[in-house]
Amino acid sequence: MSFFSSWKAKWHGRTATPPPPASDADYVKGEDFIAQCERETEFEKRFLAQLSELEHAILTGYVQHQELTDRQVDMVLEAVLDALAARALGRPSRQFHLNPVEQDVYDYVWESCTILLDASKTEYSRQRIGNPFPFRSLTIDELKQCLKRIRTSIRHWGNDGGVRAYLEFINDQLYRIHRQLKSDAT
Repeated sequence: MSFFSSWKAKWHGRTATPPPPASDADYVKGEDFIAQCERETEFEKRFLAQLSELEHAILTGYVQHQELTDRQVDMVLEAVLDALAARALGRPSRQFHLNPVEQDVYDYVWESCTILLDASKTEYSRQRIGNPFPFRSLTIDELKQCLKRIRTSIRHWGNDGGVRAYLEFINDQLYRIHRQLKSDAT
């Protein structure tokens, strides 16, 4: 049984024997890999509304600027993370030299971040995000975890599918969710 079929069987609740350990020092045991996937899934379930809001902001920038790449989004998220850290520590943030496209995406993501940090205080955020997802304000640390999770996703999709793989993935996923919500409403 291959590693992936073993993992798939365990993931679906059936028992399977993990493959024998490889001699490679970077080898990760099947059980460890599955545990990591389950932790990521729980994180995504817990912060689904917030991750969707951040990805919507990224996608808004992508729709307006089709030349946007995953690498540029990753750099924008790095700048946002730095600004959040600076805000938490009361220091000025580093200067990032963002081109106009990246600056637009930064502005969209930063707006979403401020909404996510102060969600309970604004009617706008309750209307925009609160339906159909349950929603609460995030701490700066939780928001940073969400942004880091998106950066991990960007790297994952970038390894597999090219310069816009992540952007195409979220475009497809959010479109599918939007269609599902629209059909449920009718």
